[in-house]
Amino acid sequence: MNKTSLIQTLDSSVIDQIAAGEVVERPAHLVKELIENSLDAGASSIEVQFAEGGLYVSVKDNGRGISPKELSLALSRHATSKIRQSSDLFSIQTYGFRGEALASIAGVSHLTLRSKSKESDQAYSVKSQFGKTLKVETTGGEAGTTVVVDRLFENVPARLRFLKSESVENLAIKNVITAQALSRPEVSFRVIHKGRLLFFWPAVSSYLKRAEMILSKPLHHHVYTKAPWSVELILAPPNRTAKSSKKMWFFVNGRSVEDKILYGAVMSAHRNLLMHGEYPIVVLHVTSPPAEVDVNIHPTKTQIRFLSQSRVFQLVQGTVRELLEKAPWLDLLHSESSDVSSKASSAEVKPEQTSFNPLLSTHKPSSKRLKVSSPLKGFDFTENSPKDIEKSTLEKTSYVVKNSETSSTVEKPEQLTSDILKNNFSSLKVLAQAHQTYLVTESSKSIVLIDQHAAHERILFEKFMSQLKNLEKQKHLIPLKIGLDPAEVKAVLSMKAEFQSLGIDLKSSKSTEISVLASPPFIKEKAIAVAIQQLAEGHIHHGEEFTAEKVVSEISATFACHSAIRAGQTLSLSEMKSLLSQMDEFAFSSFCPHGRPVFVEYPFSRIEREFGRIC
Repeated sequence: MNKTSLIQTLDSSVIDQIAAGEVVERPAHLVKELIENSLDAGASSIEVQFAEGGLYVSVKDNGRGISPKELSLALSRHATSKIRQSSDLFSIQTYGFRGEALASIAGVSHLTLRSKSKESDQAYSVKSQFGKTLKVETTGGEAGTTVVVDRLFENVPARLRFLKSESVENLAIKNVITAQALSRPEVSFRVIHKGRLLFFWPAVSSYLKRAEMILSKPLHHHVYTKAPWSVELILAPPNRTAKSSKKMWFFVNGRSVEDKILYGAVMSAHRNLLMHGEYPIVVLHVTSPPAEVDVNIHPTKTQIRFLSQSRVFQLVQGTVRELLEKAPWLDLLHSESSDVSSKASSAEVKPEQTSFNPLLSTHKPSSKRLKVSSPLKGFDFTENSPKDIEKSTLEKTSYVVKNSETSSTVEKPEQLTSDILKNNFSSLKVLAQAHQTYLVTESSKSIVLIDQHAAHERILFEKFMSQLKNLEKQKHLIPLKIGLDPAEVKAVLSMKAEFQSLGIDLKSSKSTEISVLASPPFIKEKAIAVAIQQLAEGHIHHGEEFTAEKVVSEISATFACHSAIRAGQTLSLSEMKSLLSQMDEFAFSSFCPHGRPVFVEYPFSRIEREFGRIC
């Protein structure tokens, strides 16, 4: 027998490199592990220095430190102060617990560990050269611990070749540090790159204040608690979006994680508010009982598993949606408008300085709802819908709304501000219709162009969704049969109650077919078949109970799009005013159901600069 086929124990250097490949896939992971060690040590101040894309890293903290007799032990594999027995894995309340990080890093670098415990009068250090630990020596230093990593992966050339460019690795390191700073606002962070200060985030008292430091305002805050769970949400307005999901930060019990359940819940809550390729800017902190979360999934500890995924999905999705529906950016508009109104009484400020703000120009829904006619009356959702129906029903579904411009006198500036907030769109003065597509309107400081189709589309969508579950259903003379594979049939049947709440009755007579017995009369059979197929696939692949709601909202958006007034359709002045009035009733009137903006604003100051009237 060939000797190479014999089972044998691997050399310690090989073991170190294998472990390092799991724990330290790239320099950013190294930085994460070292920062988490500092946080577990009770540090209130952390300084990170790095260069060469993370091939050199230094992390210094003011934590409790390590005693000299434990310095060498700290570089040993599976040596940790975080857990003692296997049962501890199900109630982990620290960042680290595997006892692998320092040993793995030391195996692929030159590492210096310097520390001074609060009980010691002297600092001590120990060095490791690619896994070979040298003796402990005395050194100078303040209380706390410093870890210096140099020549990373020099003994693993293959790993060096797989690293990205220096700029890409630098960005990954910055993202890791940012995540750690967002998770621990009570800790100050100083970040230095090649001797130059990049960031300094002093300790603050709340998640919101730290997020405002890092992500800048405006940000909106909401907390939902249902003991023993809680969700703390920090969110940018819907018009401030990112081009990737890199600005979505998720934390579970203080740990930065990457989780598809949390991601899916946040994106589901933003349904019909984002365009394709847009992502919200969000910081989400979930607090749960430790026993409800398994963090022992991957050596990098960025992946977790919830005991009840559906509960977490509902909790997060509902919290995000609740904040969005409150439209808190209106409060900022109120304060800005009040400031302008109060200043308008002075000689230095002109009344026309009040502007129509595209970011904040949605109306917060009143607790006292106006009575409106059904959004389905006058609409035919079939392919042969008469073209003149869309135009005629625009005024049928209008509201009687008082326009603030008709008020003859206003005793106090605050009353004027209040009227504008209540009727923000209807306060605009209609000038004309351009290209039979855009309403040309005027505020006191700007020209506002409104996409008539997008605006009406949002109105119809909101009305349709609000009355969807109260719609009558119609039995099919001949059941609609939809062919599916057995797994899809099982998934659809598991959501039978959800379909019934949407007016769709179904059953299965065999393992490869679903029969639809009844459905709302205005939904096409083809749309039902497509929706059921999508729901089955979503349930199988994602297991999200809100998949049904997501698909239904997409169908509703399609119905609204096909029923709204069209681009190229002439509107009368009364129809245009009616459209503006209806927009005031919904918090999301700034966006069509597909996430497109409903309007754009051109300030007079910009127009005057274009004409050379001002510099």
